[in-house]
Amino acid sequence: MSYLIVALKAVGALLIGYASCLLFYRFVWDVLVKQYSLSNKARILYVSYVLMAFELFLGAGLLTTLASPSWSDIGKLVAIAVLRTVLKYALKREMNYQQKQA
Repeated sequence: MSYLIVALKAVGALLIGYASCLLFYRFVWDVLVKQYSLSNKARILYVSYVLMAFELFLGAGLLTTLASPSWSDIGKLVAIAVLRTVLKYALKREMNYQQKQA
């Protein structure tokens, strides 16, 4: 079970790293090459990757808490769940706003 937890955390970290590299590439391309501001699609894509990574972190935290429950682990799990929920809400509002403007 510990290998699964490490794998989930590693995949989550890789997702955030990949999303950060992708966002940096889009920033360089949009701002420096095309002379535009960073596109909303790039920001929404980044946040969706981060949300996916938070899902993996939440799963890893849940498995850790099930294996050896402690108040510290439960607090971390709740913090990840709250952060994920707030980000998902903000992303949904941003997507609805972009659809109304299009």
